[in-house]
Amino acid sequence: MRIAYMDESGRAGNTKFVGMSSCDADPETWAEFALRWQAALASEGAPYLQMKEFSGYRGPYRGWDDARRRRLMRACLQTLDGLEIIMMTAVMRASDFKRLLPETQTGLIDPYFCCFQECLHGSALAGYMGSEGDVVHVVYSQQDEFRSRFVRMFHQWRSMREHGQKLKSIAFGDMRETSGLQLADLLAYETTHYYHLKATRPDLPVRVPFKALCDYQISMGGAAMFKYT
Repeated sequence: MRIAYMDESGRAGNTKFVGMSSCDADPETWAEFALRWQAALASEGAPYLQMKEFSGYRGPYRGWDDARRRRLMRACLQTLDGLEIIMMTAVMRASDFKRLLPETQTGLIDPYFCCFQECLHGSALAGYMGSEGDVVHVVYSQQDEFRSRFVRMFHQWRSMREHGQKLKSIAFGDMRETSGLQLADLLAYETTHYYHLKATRPDLPVRVPFKALCDYQISMGGAAMFKYT
């Protein structure tokens, strides 16, 4: 059995990129990761890592200086050392979606749903490449806007794809209480921000957290599931 934690990132800047990420591992790996992640948060007195709040100096990060922020991010990224967590992410520019024919937009619904399907595909492949009989339980970050439509699309996608049966179930969880969802949130934020900066500030170097996440996946044999859709 495997568990895939999924979360999305909001639109970044005026270019309006949307992104979604999934982090997949077996329960034993997630248990070890959770212990490390909670220790990393505790080292800087953070109750959780939520990137919109963290990047905006809001919520529990209000008043933090840059040194403390860097220490927390470094500690969180170091929790991945020696663990095998398969990451997948998809990013789309909203304006690209709007250039599609109206009937195509209707069929695809929304950029978030395009990214959701890419993450489902990646999670199903992760299950397919695992042990025989492996199935994947998807846990999505709790939210009300798309919940019923995500559930419906999950079951439709599962029934229509050859390897869709690798996806066993979908549930929703509170990301502030679930370390795997916080990791998915970090990955979604960093990949979305990467393409936002690539479009608006190509002169800037790649952000350190994004490079660290890419290096981590490459160390396991590749990062082919990082996609710009």
